[in-house]
Amino acid sequence: MKTTREKVLVAVMVVILLVAGYMTFSGGGSSSTGGSLLSAADARKKYEDGKVQYVALGKQDDAMQAKLAAWTSSDSPGAIAPAMVTRLMAIAKKSGVHLDSIRPLHSQLTENGAALRVPVQVDFKAPFHPNVIEFLYRVENPKGKLVVDHVDVHSGDTHFATINVSARISTFTTDVPTKGDNQNGTQTGS
Repeated sequence: MKTTREKVLVAVMVVILLVAGYMTFSGGGSSSTGGSLLSAADARKKYEDGKVQYVALGKQDDAMQAKLAAWTSSDSPGAIAPAMVTRLMAIAKKSGVHLDSIRPLHSQLTENGAALRVPVQVDFKAPFHPNVIEFLYRVENPKGKLVVDHVDVHSGDTHFATINVSARISTFTTDVPTKGDNQNGTQTGS
């Protein structure tokens, strides 16, 4: 024979099962769609809206990938540095600037990890106008895929009207090293 306590527990469990069964079959339960099932027309509309949004996001992603490809290189960081030196020397020659030094710096992953920044430090002495300005504008040409990150200008020779310039110039590559791969002095961060 069961005790009173056991009878009460069984009765409570039966009540809980009845309430749960009622809510499950009547659509009264809470679910992620808001309770009851959608009608066929509502479900079809929701599906079509989701499909339109999916296609729009795909087009947006394709446009972003095209821009990324136009602004970055897919070459390895080791191959980019010599190409940057050659390009910078050509730009300097066209601008009437003599580069005193070009030093490669440590590569850095961008914040999102999709690209790798490959910077160099360039030091030179030239007249501010037009030579330095022309050099910086030519470097920033989007077709050249170079970016002036930082420029330090110091007083130079007043007799020749020149200034000393130190600039950090970068380019970006999508050839990102795998996690744990620390080739070419790659650092994480931006």
